[in-house]
Amino acid sequence: MDIKPHHHTHRVLVTLSQGLYLYQKTFRQVFIFAFITALLNQVLSLYFLNTFVLQSQSINLNSPWGFGLSLFLMLFVILFGNSLILVRQNAYLKQERLAAKTMFQRVLQRFPGILVSGIIFAFLSLIGIALYILPGLIFMTFFCVYLPALLFAHKKAFESWIFSFKLVKPHFLGSLGIILINLILLWIPPELTELLTYYFNADGSLYGLEVTAIVFVIAVILPLTNAIILTWFYKLQESPTTSS
Repeated sequence: MDIKPHHHTHRVLVTLSQGLYLYQKTFRQVFIFAFITALLNQVLSLYFLNTFVLQSQSINLNSPWGFGLSLFLMLFVILFGNSLILVRQNAYLKQERLAAKTMFQRVLQRFPGILVSGIIFAFLSLIGIALYILPGLIFMTFFCVYLPALLFAHKKAFESWIFSFKLVKPHFLGSLGIILINLILLWIPPELTELLTYYFNADGSLYGLEVTAIVFVIAVILPLTNAIILTWFYKLQESPTTSS
């Protein structure tokens, strides 16, 4: 097993470099998918926030059905959008020309397994994060490439988890680094955008502009995080220390 820290660091840096290159080469082709995904998710999240009221030590649900449905739809949208982005980026890597219809067909063929795995992944990740963060990070790391495994290794829902675990296990530290980088990318830019727009629009008169700015930033970030995960997925398979 490769456990030398500098090996992990080198592999992560190479992945980031190659992921950034893939991001640059495919950005114009996938931005529309990322933007629609971010927009729908923002609209759903605004509805979701209106389905409950936070009190001192409890949560009161205004609409239990709305709460559950909005959560499901947000997950549905992000899984479908990320899958489309990954399929398009993978087509570039494989030098394959794909029509939009073909892309949707490929995602739809795999989507039942993607949805089942995505729901379980999100649920267990949230539980892990609630348990003092570390268990959630460990779980997310071991199963960080389940989605590319479903789409490109043609694994079934639970097979993709085993496949991801075997790929990641010899390279846990590097995979943890990839996960932390992606979490930072997905969290910090939108948070900074929200703070900046709030600062310049304290009276709330340009609320639509705030939402648009956040959607745009998320749409810019999503292709990058997907490109990094896809590059890492193939990097893990190339490694001679990967478990069979």
